[in-house]
Amino acid sequence: MKTNVKLLLVILLLTIVKNLSAQWEMTSGPPSANVLTECISGPNLFSGASGFVYLTTNNGDTWTLASNGLNGSTVSALAVSGSTIYAAAGNSVFQSPDNGLNWINTSYGLPGYNVNSLTVNNGNIYAGTFGVYLSTNNGLTWNKISNGWNAMVTSVAVRGDTILAATLTDGIHMSLDNGNTWCTINSGLPSQVNSVFIYGSIFLSGTNYGLYRSIDNGNYWSSTNLTAATGQIVAIGINIFAAGNQDGGVFSSINEGYTWSAINLGLTNLTVFSLAIGDIYLFAGTSGYVWRRLLSEIVVNIENNSKYDEVRIYQDDITSQIIIISRYSNSFKLHIYDITGRRITSTNIDKEIKFIDKNNLISGIYLFQFIDYNEQNRIITKTLLIK
Repeated sequence: MKTNVKLLLVILLLTIVKNLSAQWEMTSGPPSANVLTECISGPNLFSGASGFVYLTTNNGDTWTLASNGLNGSTVSALAVSGSTIYAAAGNSVFQSPDNGLNWINTSYGLPGYNVNSLTVNNGNIYAGTFGVYLSTNNGLTWNKISNGWNAMVTSVAVRGDTILAATLTDGIHMSLDNGNTWCTINSGLPSQVNSVFIYGSIFLSGTNYGLYRSIDNGNYWSSTNLTAATGQIVAIGINIFAAGNQDGGVFSSINEGYTWSAINLGLTNLTVFSLAIGDIYLFAGTSGYVWRRLLSEIVVNIENNSKYDEVRIYQDDITSQIIIISRYSNSFKLHIYDITGRRITSTNIDKEIKFIDKNNLISGIYLFQFIDYNEQNRIITKTLLIK
C-alpha cells in the first residue's frame, strides 16, 4: 500500500512541475481589435472583433474573415444552435448556415436597440437588448417576453423555465415560468450587472465591483474575493472561469464560485472581454487578439474530482480550510499522506460536508485516501496541492 501511495504522488508531482511552466499564448489573430465575443461549433472557433466575424479551424494558428452579409456594426454576441451560427451586430441579429461564409439578417420583431447578448437553450434563442426577446423558430421572428419592465439587458442565462436577465440599470430580473412573469432579485447586488450565469443551483453575476454569488435563487447576493470588474462567465465540470474586463485577466474557481484565483501567467493583455472553452484550449478574447491556454494546465482533473463523484475535495484560501463534500451519507475513513508516503493524519467522514484546518498541513502535495465502509472497504483516492 505504501508503495502505491508513493507512486501516485510521484506521478502527480511530475504533472504539477510540468504545469508550473505552462502559460497563455497569443494566437495569430484576429486582426481587428476588441474581441467582444466568441463561440465554438465543432472544430471551428468564431470571434467577433469590431464589425467583423473571424474564423479559425486550427485553434488560432490562422484566421479567415467570415463576415459576408453583416452590416459592419460591432459584433457583440455570437451563439450556436445546431449547425447555425448567430451573430448580434448593432440592432440586428444575423444567422449563417454555412460556417460564416454568408450571413442573413433575421431581426423581424426586434425593437431596434443594440443586441448585447444571445443565449441558446433547447433550440430557443434569447436576445438581450432593450428587454428580452425570444425566437422559437431559429431566429426568423422574435417576440418580447420581458413584459412589465424595460431596461438594457447585458446578459441572459437560462436553465429550464428559469430566465435571468442582467441589466445596466435594474440589476437582475428573474422569471421562473419562461418569461410569463418576472421579479427583481437584487438584494446585495449593484444595479449595473455585466453578466449572469447559472451553475447548477448557484447564480453568479459579474459586475464592475467584482463577482457576486447567490445560493438561494437570488434572494440574497454575497460578494466574493473576486473584486475586479467582471464580464463573461463560462464553466467546464467543476471549473468556472470569469473574464476580468477591466485589466483583471482571467479568474478560476473550483468551489462553485465561492473563491477565485487569477490564472494570468503569460497573459500580457489583461483586458479580457470574452471566453470560450474548446476541446483542448480555453480561449480569451482581449482588446487585441485571442489568447489560448491548454485546459490540461488549468482545469482540475475532471475525472479525479467531478461534481458527480462520491467525494470531492477543495481548499478555501480565505478560511484556510480543506472542504470535503460527500454526495451521500456513506461513512468514510480518511487517511492523508504527504509526498514521501508518510501518513499525516486519519479521521472519519460521517457528514456530507467536513472541514479540515489547512493550517495543520505545510505546503506540498498530499494524497487523500477514502475507505468506504459501506461497500466492502472500497478505496477512493484524491490528490491535492496545498498552497
